Amino acid sequence: MPYDSHGRYEITSVREPVIIDGVPIHPGALVVADVDGVVVVPAELESEVLRRVIKKVEGESEFRRRVVAGMLPSRAFAETGVL
Repeated sequence: MPYDSHGRYEITSVREPVIIDGVPIHPGALVVADVDGVVVVPAELESEVLRRVIKKVEGESEFRRRVVAGMLPSRAFAETGVL
């Protein structure tokens, strides 16, 4: 808890759906953020999204391995399908 906010807030509920900037966020949703933005993944889609993320990261890693090994980026992209 930030000490400078002590006494300036009140918890009124927990595990309730919220809407932030028009985006509904339900309890159990996966929320990931970095300097580029925020993504909210509904709990029921989490497994599928994570499967796709892992596949994408593996493809990007393979693309980099090929380019570092001397392959032209255009050929590495043609063979891996990812950048």
